[in-house]
Amino acid sequence: MESGAWDSEYFDKRATPGVGAVGGSKMPPPHAHGAVAPPPAMYNNPAMESNKDDNFFGAIVLSLRAAQIVFTVVGLGVMGSLKHTSHGDYYYYYYDFSFTQVDSYIGVLSLDVIVCLYAIVQLVLCFIQRSNQGKYLSSPTTVAAKLTFVFDQVLAYALVATAGAAAGSALEIRKGTSCSGTWTVICSKGEASVAMSFFAFAFLAATAAVYSVRLLRITGR
Repeated sequence: MESGAWDSEYFDKRATPGVGAVGGSKMPPPHAHGAVAPPPAMYNNPAMESNKDDNFFGAIVLSLRAAQIVFTVVGLGVMGSLKHTSHGDYYYYYYDFSFTQVDSYIGVLSLDVIVCLYAIVQLVLCFIQRSNQGKYLSSPTTVAAKLTFVFDQVLAYALVATAGAAAGSALEIRKGTSCSGTWTVICSKGEASVAMSFFAFAFLAATAAVYSVRLLRITGR
């Protein structure tokens, strides 16, 4: 007995994945005719976001370094010019005074020089990085950022400590009789130099804070 059309050779063939119904030929893949697979629905470019963050971070650090240089240069310039000579009646005697006679003034002047040179080096590195990779970033790697953060912290604490000691000395000089008459310039210059050092410390501490945020970002990527 014939099984009929359902048992024909046509219906006995089973379709397999990737194989056509006619002649068993394989179906071409979707991209064979130039079709491109669609991109994922949600796509973020971390490289672009990283560049934006680095540029923003570099601009902030560049401004803070420039401020550190300005205030330290002004502070050490004022302190370095702190010299005065007082003559007695009829020039029978005279008395010289300079910042070298106050230990705390010497300390704050020394720290101003160190911080100024350090800020200049960091600023130069920013411009070198800008010319090489197109962004103001003096510490592009994690290790360099950690070292910069440590140096910022150490110099900031050292500067505020010496500035505090110099402020105490300036206050003692102000309380005495040395700030009367022609000696007023000594007190004014000493206080102005100490104030500049405190401003430099504030910008240095701000740089250290910014670097701590950057370390959290680059280590968390």
